[in-house]
Amino acid sequence: MDRALVILPPTPVRQEPLYLSIQALAARYGRPVETVRTWRKRGLLPPAYRFGGSLHWRLEDIELWETRCREKLACPDVQYSHKRSLHGGAR
Repeated sequence: MDRALVILPPTPVRQEPLYLSIQALAARYGRPVETVRTWRKRGLLPPAYRFGGSLHWRLEDIELWETRCREKLACPDVQYSHKRSLHGGAR
């Protein structure tokens, strides 16, 4: 019996980091780090994790949170660094 070799396409590799630092999150929204700290203290962001004393957010959690913001379920008035509000429309 002959065996057929099945060649699967390569799995795409995610280029983005799996975790975002507080600096990366602030840059993502074009806000100061202190603003991100305030949002965290107010419970407006997904839970953060500490690695070596530094705060980090799972990218997957942030993306889900952004989706909910676009659906206007609840989020602070955040903006992407390219000046588009998560609520839609240019600013």
